[in-house]
Amino acid sequence: MFNPKAYLQLNPAQNMSHHLATGRLLYYCQDQQPAYWLKLQVKGVDVKSETSFEHELGVYQKLQLLHQQKLLMKPSAASVCLTHQLIPSTHILGGPEHLVSHALMLADSQALFVPTELNFATQLHLLIQSLNVLGQLHDEGYVHGDLKTQHFRRQQQQCYLIDFEQCVEIGVQVENTVTATPRYMAPELFHAKKKTIQTDIYALGAIWLQWLNHVRWPSRSYIDWAYWHCQFLSVELDRDFAMLQPILMRMLAKNQSQRYQHIEEIRLDLARVV
Repeated sequence: MFNPKAYLQLNPAQNMSHHLATGRLLYYCQDQQPAYWLKLQVKGVDVKSETSFEHELGVYQKLQLLHQQKLLMKPSAASVCLTHQLIPSTHILGGPEHLVSHALMLADSQALFVPTELNFATQLHLLIQSLNVLGQLHDEGYVHGDLKTQHFRRQQQQCYLIDFEQCVEIGVQVENTVTATPRYMAPELFHAKKKTIQTDIYALGAIWLQWLNHVRWPSRSYIDWAYWHCQFLSVELDRDFAMLQPILMRMLAKNQSQRYQHIEEIRLDLARVV
């Protein structure tokens, strides 16, 4: 994707998102093919955003190393991550000064869960793809921690995950702060419990439920989302997907003890009903 001996010139005409409060910069670059996204972080603007970005870079490095190790045993092994590179900030021209040490370059990709009419076989295939890539991340030892619809991407018919800023290692206790998206948060997260495989499963269930029903839940306040997930959310699927209702109900069980424990359990139940 990028020749490390060359330099990236940021063009002001490129599609750019600039979050002043956090120092986060996001460029969509079409001046070469394939197109790519460039994610940068300015130092000294927002400590929390800077820490999250540095954490994400570290997760990408660890996942890439794990993938390289897998390739030695299985050359066809798939990666959890989109094609990407970590680029030294010294190779970026025309950007703001005082960037953190590296920028993240991601290949352009398509959304996996697009709001369009698809036949049942195709929809089921996409559900399984999302399930597999999340299961692979768990097998690598990580909980994503902030799953949402747009974090599932497709590139050359493969499914990948993006945005690992809130990713946590399985079994590692971290500070109980709200760092997930309330639209997809499991009930226990509203009670300051730690992120687990089960909180990822709940978020995936919320994504599936909205996509299969062709709806997007309307925006709510944080408190309203807490009531929604902890008390009011009910699982109702269109008749065409009635056979998936028991699976969605267990993925979205409010009581953590009644929810699936692992991705493999969902795979087995899917195999039984379709």
